[in-house]
Amino acid sequence: MNFAKTALCGVLVCAMGSIASAQLVEESTSGNVSVPDGSGTFVGLDLDVSGSGGIIDLDADVLISTTWQGDIIANVISPAGTSVTVINRPGQPQDSGAGWSADNFGNPATGEFFRLDDEAASVYDTGGGASTPGVSNVTGSWLPDGGSLSDFDGEEVNGTWTLSVSDNAGQDFAAIQGFGISATVPEPATMALLGMGGLVALRRRR
Repeated sequence: MNFAKTALCGVLVCAMGSIASAQLVEESTSGNVSVPDGSGTFVGLDLDVSGSGGIIDLDADVLISTTWQGDIIANVISPAGTSVTVINRPGQPQDSGAGWSADNFGNPATGEFFRLDDEAASVYDTGGGASTPGVSNVTGSWLPDGGSLSDFDGEEVNGTWTLSVSDNAGQDFAAIQGFGISATVPEPATMALLGMGGLVALRRRR
């Protein structure tokens, strides 16, 4: 193998090895966005993410105050417009027809989030990791209820993300108080090395 071929293989092996290198982009925001009671209308809390890179894996953190968990539907929407349902009226209609009566997703008193994670053990709903009437101030990691966060894989993390929430039965209060994402993206060096590999390959073909 001549020197040019050796250089090409060396760069490509280095670049391929660097694909495993990743960094974590973690950003969150707080707010107090009132959710219209019983209307089914979605309102949102936006999060501007300044990191960059194509998403390898993403978890979402939510903090929603509510006096009736079973009323709530929540979606996470990416800058590209992809929408994933992560909370879908737990306990409704399986338990009492009205859903779970426990308060809050996350703990408003401590600011601790309710995390949605495709690698979690169970969904927060009937037949999942909890049961009637639900757990007030529930935290920990849970599977999305209705969608998969892997739908965001490959999308650019940079831009405005939205937590969109609706209240779907009357006589209870709800508000969005926090939203965050934790996204794994490639290290910047990965793309640089891949670019170098392509450049060497181009020069070799000439």
